[in-house]
Amino acid sequence: MTPMIFSIQHIAALARRHFSLSATATPLAGEIDLNFLLETPSGQKFNLKIAHPDTLRQYLEFQNALMQRLGDAGLGLDIPHAVRSVEGAEITAIIAPDGSQRFMRLLSWVEGRCFAEVNPHTPVLLEKVGEMCGKLSHALDGFDHPAAHRFIKWDASQAAWTGEHLHQIEGADKQALAQYFYQWFEKCAAELLPQLRQSICYNDANDYNILVSQNRENPVVPGVIDFGDAVFTHTINDLAIACAYCAMHKPDPLAAIFQLVKGYHQQFPLTEKEAEALFPLIGARLLISVTCSTLNRVENPDNAYLQISDGPAWDLLKKLRDIPPLLAHATVREACGWEPFSKHEDFLHWVKTARQTFKTPCFCRFKKQKRCLARPQRG
Repeated sequence: MTPMIFSIQHIAALARRHFSLSATATPLAGEIDLNFLLETPSGQKFNLKIAHPDTLRQYLEFQNALMQRLGDAGLGLDIPHAVRSVEGAEITAIIAPDGSQRFMRLLSWVEGRCFAEVNPHTPVLLEKVGEMCGKLSHALDGFDHPAAHRFIKWDASQAAWTGEHLHQIEGADKQALAQYFYQWFEKCAAELLPQLRQSICYNDANDYNILVSQNRENPVVPGVIDFGDAVFTHTINDLAIACAYCAMHKPDPLAAIFQLVKGYHQQFPLTEKEAEALFPLIGARLLISVTCSTLNRVENPDNAYLQISDGPAWDLLKKLRDIPPLLAHATVREACGWEPFSKHEDFLHWVKTARQTFKTPCFCRFKKQKRCLARPQRG
């Protein structure tokens, strides 16, 4: 959890002063922002977010605009929105106890369970997660914002930065595993990226940000939380990230990915090149995750939240390495309802055009013998 510099009493006082809310405050986990659940006596809930002192206002404005875009899209997504302060502001500058200036926002609360805490992850639920990600891509198609065009370490398309840090990973086996996925990204994904669609992406559909309804018999996936990693990148990355995290802890990750792709494709159809790039980008996101865990272990040894996906990410990388790339690609294609073998039509065309050149095989032992020796002889 992010180091706490605000007392609960201070947070409650900020809620009263800037939002006229009488509420109890409970700290929530977070990588960069300080997050607090505010709950009023009547049961209303809000998320009070206090940004890191280095956060620029334009990035918070971008997040607010992104949430507004998704909320207005009419796709049935339950997305948080910014609540204005008594001064009418969506973003309020405050002075923290350590003297730093920080930006504060109050967001509406989205009810639900974290996907990571839901059991079981049925094929139907995984397909619904894919559908939700497809809705995000559909809603964000054509949306743009100046602050979205930036480098962010969690962007799978920019995974090349991990290369200079792989030597810091502990253990020869893990280093070799990381090198495998780094080379796969460099040889496959990087070559395909110029041919993929680009848009603003949510970029953080991990198992702690994906929400699932409280209905145990027929759960739905209403939406996601935490928009701090949103960025302009390749559209397919939102699906790749969901696959990377939702396939964790699965005995058959390929089956889980099949369901996610199936749901996504129904809402936002993939292109042929996106289907081809998906698995290398899944690997790239996992590679970023384990590299960040390695660096965070040194820089922030007391922040357990930053290590939460480290073990599962390594386990999934091992499983994915054992899946032949052609099988992975064929599975994605089948989930899209396509012929699993991408060269199927080319093969059929070749058979049709080359048929006349085929020769019937001869089983005669000697070319000059008139009767086939393989045929039973009379008498």
